[in-house]
Amino acid sequence: MLKIIDKSVFVLICVLISSGFAVEKPTGPQKTCMTAECHADYGERGEVHGPVALGDCTSCHKPLNEQEHTYQMAREGADLCQYCHLDQTAKKHLHNPLEAEGGCTQCHDPHGSDNKFFLSSKTVADSCNECHETTKDMKFLHGPVAAGECTVCHDPHGSDYENLLGLDPNDLCFSCHEVTRSELENFEFVHEPARGECTGCHDVHGADNVQMLVDDAPGLCYSCHEDIKKTAETSKYRHSAVTEAGGCLNCHTPHASTVKNGLKAAPMELCLKCHDKPVEVDKSRTIGAFTAQIKDMQFLHGPVAEKDCEGCHVTHGGDHFSLLAKAYPPQFYAPFSKENYDLCFSCHSESIVLTRETPDPVSYTHLTLPTN
Repeated sequence: MLKIIDKSVFVLICVLISSGFAVEKPTGPQKTCMTAECHADYGERGEVHGPVALGDCTSCHKPLNEQEHTYQMAREGADLCQYCHLDQTAKKHLHNPLEAEGGCTQCHDPHGSDNKFFLSSKTVADSCNECHETTKDMKFLHGPVAAGECTVCHDPHGSDYENLLGLDPNDLCFSCHEVTRSELENFEFVHEPARGECTGCHDVHGADNVQMLVDDAPGLCYSCHEDIKKTAETSKYRHSAVTEAGGCLNCHTPHASTVKNGLKAAPMELCLKCHDKPVEVDKSRTIGAFTAQIKDMQFLHGPVAEKDCEGCHVTHGGDHFSLLAKAYPPQFYAPFSKENYDLCFSCHSESIVLTRETPDPVSYTHLTLPTN
């Protein structure tokens, strides 16, 4: 009966410890170092290590000479903590302090602490930042980092995944970013890098670029799309929507889309986000609002009617004014030459102007016909 009572008391003490209640020092015959004269404060901390709370110092310390107050550790190195906390070292990748000299005491106070988890530092983040300065001088921080919750992503002791992650890297990201997971699983057009690890484009802790990108767009995009970089940077006429800060993200989604080429919306809808108002090209030229040009018009040019802006224009940059795909004279009523109207003749037959007599000449009077 006495053994049962002792076991019940032990369980009660453990419950009180785990619940954060203060545990009184043992008053029975059990020998303890926590007396009024020595180590009295060990049992008075907010978080108390179990053996300390039970007054069982010999779990970790073995007395050598009581008169000289000398002792030795019950076990060597990491084995001292792992004898009880074996589950913390059973993973494939271990946190370096667990195996280094000093081991667990690099982060934890072995007797107790006023901080959660017996930490020597005030918070988890403070403890991590003693070695890992992950937040230094970063303009944009990952949510868990900003909140000081490193353990949302990392296991502080060991993991079966590299960098002590709690899950496979992408699964870990998707545990919070559920919308992105849904897009990748359900949208028809997926950006190829998004099929890989998120860290290909994002810094996991923080960055000076919005969305924690490892480089701002368009620079980040150019690292893969070298052909577009060449077009955007070397063409005579450049599309500001590409070259300005944010660049490609003005028109494209970075992960997945229901529209071809990863566009945020249908092509003409995207174009009209800018071209529904006048756009200043430079101090000498302004492009009028496209919506005003076609408003209430009964007859529309075929590509316009089909909402196919790329029928006449290139999107990233080109060698013809107004980002036209082929040659077309920039001045009104320009003298005729076939080469000047390559854009028109990419759809329309050259015969409409090269034939001198037509059944409906009125249709072609806007062009100056060749004399030969």
